[in-house]
Amino acid sequence: MNNNLKITCPKCKATFDAGDAFNTHFENAQAEAKKQAEKDAEEKYKLKIEKQQEEIQAVKKEESKKAAEEADKKIKTYIEQFEKDKIKAQKDAEAQAKIKAEKDKELFIKSFQEEQQKKIEKQIKDDLEQKSKKEELIKDKLIKELKEKNEKIQKEREIENERNKKQIEELVSLNNKTKSEIKGEVQEELIQDYLIRKFPEDIIQEVKKGARGPDCIFTINYKGKKDIGKIYIESKDTKSWNEEWVTKLFNDMQIQGADNGIIVSTCLPKDFDENSGFVNRQGNTITIIKMDYASIHITVSLIKSLLIFKKRNNASANLPDEIMKVWENVKSPNFQMPVRSIVDQIEKFKQIFSKDVKDFNTSLAKKEFTLKQLENDLVRMISSFTSSAGEIFPQDLLEHKNDKLIG
Repeated sequence: MNNNLKITCPKCKATFDAGDAFNTHFENAQAEAKKQAEKDAEEKYKLKIEKQQEEIQAVKKEESKKAAEEADKKIKTYIEQFEKDKIKAQKDAEAQAKIKAEKDKELFIKSFQEEQQKKIEKQIKDDLEQKSKKEELIKDKLIKELKEKNEKIQKEREIENERNKKQIEELVSLNNKTKSEIKGEVQEELIQDYLIRKFPEDIIQEVKKGARGPDCIFTINYKGKKDIGKIYIESKDTKSWNEEWVTKLFNDMQIQGADNGIIVSTCLPKDFDENSGFVNRQGNTITIIKMDYASIHITVSLIKSLLIFKKRNNASANLPDEIMKVWENVKSPNFQMPVRSIVDQIEKFKQIFSKDVKDFNTSLAKKEFTLKQLENDLVRMISSFTSSAGEIFPQDLLEHKNDKLIG
């Protein structure tokens, strides 16, 4: 704090610096007051002496010499008395000047102290305001750092949880897939071995793992005639039915030009007919049966007989070649299967569209729920700080510039 303060004297209104200047000014004020008092006393008593002298002159004229002498004595006595009174007056004037100077000094000191106190209070107030602003800045910075740190920790936990969840799901999926693949391979080989034993004249060809197509292809031979027709056979050993298996098998049949397909499964669709022991798909070109050797034998034998019968009894044998070609094309899998595929794709598109609408509504609800959870988490976080540290946050912390963020 600066000690060179400008002070105004309450008596003479002079302005000077505090400190040593005050003592000099005070001593000069006392000397001037004393000098003025002496001057005033001298003039006062000078007038009084002149008046007495006039009186004495008047007495001298009226009285005799004796009276003049007595008058001289009296004048001398008056003069002596006047000198005493003058000295006393001077002393009284000095005393009064001293008292007045002391009062002026006290007034000056009081004024100086009050001004000093005001400046000290102002400095303290300014210091407190600066300190308060700094504390606010530090608090805001701390809050921001805490929020950013909390968001970072939260995000790290989310990413870590998501990764752990994915790893667990992948491990479970891999384990289930491995078990499922082993079970499936066992069932596939059992079916193939069974078909080889029961239909030795036909060709049972295993499709390699990873290659496109069914698990095995059953090629029909009859009385020296080769490749009368093909049956695609797919094996499934799982807990729940998946209609996508039908679509995949049908697509494979289209590509290869197979006549019929069979899905042998331990799990069955809801419309499976227990009485007949099968259910058909894709215009009776795909038959679904349960894993039962008797059902496999009956189904394969029936489809084989129908394909042989169609081959032997071609009612269009006498038609012209052009019509015959058209007819053969119409009744062949190459024509019928794409038509069935188009119908199937239309139905699938309807299902996908319906599912997309449902998924969109579900996603919208999840996003709304997640947003509400984020708001609640933010409020809980701020409340935890407030409950432990008091009202350290500004009242408008959770307010957006246009509206409240929360609520």
